[in-house]
Amino acid sequence: MNGPTGNDRPPPPAVIDTRPRRELMVDADHFVYVDGVKIARLVEFEGARCLEFLDKDRRRSSRRGTDRVSVAVKELLEQLGT
Repeated sequence: MNGPTGNDRPPPPAVIDTRPRRELMVDADHFVYVDGVKIARLVEFEGARCLEFLDKDRRRSSRRGTDRVSVAVKELLEQLGT
């Protein structure tokens, strides 16, 4: 038994959308959208363009000392191999 209901079926597999993105947009406030979903903000940090993400996990943010995570666009592209 998997739980109090006696349901022996495994959980459904995660559905991952493998379609290529259709639209990438940066608005006047430097927010980056992919297919209309806000994913990050473009910022300049120590002379490098970075994507800044908001981390809503309080425990991680507390350990790091900020709720923002920045990664240099150049570094991201290098890691992706492009």
